[in-house]
Amino acid sequence: MKHVIGLDLSITATGIATADGHTYTVGGKAALGDRRIVTIADAVNNEIRWDTDLVVIEDLVSHGPGGGMAAAQVMGAIKCLLAGKGIPYALCPPSSLKKFATGRGNASKADLAVALYKRCGLELGDDNQVDAKWLALLGHDLLGDPQIDLPAHNRTALTGVHRAGSAARTATEGTP
Repeated sequence: MKHVIGLDLSITATGIATADGHTYTVGGKAALGDRRIVTIADAVNNEIRWDTDLVVIEDLVSHGPGGGMAAAQVMGAIKCLLAGKGIPYALCPPSSLKKFATGRGNASKADLAVALYKRCGLELGDDNQVDAKWLALLGHDLLGDPQIDLPAHNRTALTGVHRAGSAARTATEGTP
């Protein structure tokens, strides 16, 4: 089985799906300031192992109100962390994540949660964890290690995912 981590980045509530199947949320209130970025980066760093095959990150929305700058700061910190460790990552547009999970690129957060429950029997703590779990499942598919049965139509969403970082590295190459 591949070692894949899913990240739904947000300065207030980053969802993390670990390679061992657990999910949790990390972040904090505005009063913590930039310390939240450090807390998120530390949490992600704690999940990375020498044999991490892929980290899948929900890409930033390029339009819409609110939170864009803070999310970009978190994304930058995580990309620096992964690049520094030689860990391959993929950026998944929100519409591709939704299509992978539900078959529709415009699905709601509730739709993703229902789909996760129906396909995996999982009911997670919040929508950030749900997104992170779907990102990890998508990453397994990208690596040819699918963890769940999905209609072929859902898997067409994989074409929208951009592999970045040290994507050519494999676990057999040893520690980064």
